[in-house]
Order: sequence, then C-alpha cells, then structure tokens
Amino acid sequence: AMDPAAEARVQEKVTQAQDGLAEEFRARRSLLRRHSLAAWLHKRGGRMKTWKKRFCTIENGVLYYYVSPSDRESGKAALGALVLRNAAARRPTDLAHKGKYKDTCFRVDLDSAEQATLVASVAPAADDDDDEDDGQAAADARGRPAKAKWIFAATSVAAMDEWMGAIAFWRSEGYKVLKEVRLGGKTLSEA
Repeated sequence: AMDPAAEARVQEKVTQAQDGLAEEFRARRSLLRRHSLAAWLHKRGGRMKTWKKRFCTIENGVLYYYVSPSDRESGKAALGALVLRNAAARRPTDLAHKGKYKDTCFRVDLDSAEQATLVASVAPAADDDDDEDDGQAAADARGRPAKAKWIFAATSVAAMDEWMGAIAFWRSEGYKVLKEVRLGGKTLSEA
C-alpha cells in the first residue's frame, strides 16, 4: 500500500501528463482546422481550358470541388476530389492564357498512386455535365484516368498563398497529424 502523500504525488503527475496530452491534442486539432479551407475558386477545365467558378474545400487532406456550397451542404457528391498526400502546389511556369487569373492562379500536381486509392475507395458519381468541366473529375466513375495537373485561381494573392500553404501542409505533415488526432482522440476519451 502506498502512503497518501506518495499517492497524491503520483496522481498529480498523472493529471499533469493528461493535461499535457489534452493540450497537445487541442494544438493538433487547431493545426488541422487552420489547413481545412472552404472558399470559391476558379478551376480551369481540361480540354476546353475555360474557367469555371467552383466552391472548393479541403477536408482531411482531400480537395473537393462543387458547383455551390449548397451542393456540399445537401450531401450532393463533389464534382471532383483530389488527394493532397504527396501533391505539390506551385505557380504555373507558363502564365500565358491564364487571362485575368494570371496573378492568382496555382497548379496542383497530384500523386497518381495516392489519387488511385481515392478513385478505388470512393468512386463518386461522374460529372454528367461534360461541357462543364470536360469530364475531368479526379475520381472518374467512367473509368478514365485521373488528371495529374489541375489549375485553380483564388480571389486574391493572399487567398492563393493560403490555399498553396494548406496543400503543402497536406502533402506530408497533415496526414500524420490527422492520424495522431484520431488516435489521440480515442486515447484521451478513454483516459
């Protein structure tokens, strides 16, 4: 049997450790929230190279794009889903034909192996409006290969930087943090 003073010291150390874990968990959740975005962007189409306004989100390391926020809120399938693990965001090297978006456009290069895991696991309904995005949804239910390069344009240079930063986060660190938060959440709730 442990004397009451020693037992109190042990309990205090356990409480401090739990508080430290809880604080670390909150910090990691906050980091995930900072890199989860939702805003209007313009997306350049595949074959036609036309710009279409899309409501885009980054959730749990996937960039989804929809016709509107109400489509997302109502549970309608996204027009496209881009896995950001191992993806790279950068400014396009060729700004010709980017028109009024040349100052705020950015390119997302996907990892085809990572994208294939999403296509296999999710396979959302294909974009039926071929004219709309030229059938270039990343997770294409028609069996066509996913595009490797996507061009988006933000509403401002600051917004472009924010999106590129979020994509850079999800490229590698984000998935690790997400896994830790999921594991940490279970650990903390059981504690």
